Amino acid sequence: MKEGDKWEVWMPAELGYGSSKQRNIPANTTLVFEIELLKVL
Repeated sequence: MKEGDKWEVWMPAELGYGSSKQRNIPANTTLVFEIELLKVL
């Protein structure tokens, strides 16, 4: 990943919270992360 790159990363429920509910995240939910690398120090 280099500066300015944007990635969308999907994590299946089994690797995230699984069958456990967490605050506003229902059980068995696929998690989606949007990541942008702004600057490398």
